[in-house]
Amino acid sequence: MDGTDVGTQDDVIAEIGYFHDEANYIVGKADKIIVTDIGGTVLRHREALFENGTGNLTQVSIYLADGSAATSNIAYDQYSNIQ
Repeated sequence: MDGTDVGTQDDVIAEIGYFHDEANYIVGKADKIIVTDIGGTVLRHREALFENGTGNLTQVSIYLADGSAATSNIAYDQYSNIQ
């Protein structure tokens, strides 16, 4: 069902992947999302890396239209504060 509008011109499909570290009960953190329009054109693409054992976010990559990525690395101190 597509709400109240007619047609597919504004429809999108989101595929979401999740990080899971079952040994440490860390689940449910989205580590990949790709949003496409109904024709398959990628509108958004983002990926993330999480640290096993803590679930800390360590890297986020946002992919640009040309396929290159803008990547941010995240480090933590001994108290798990972002540096």
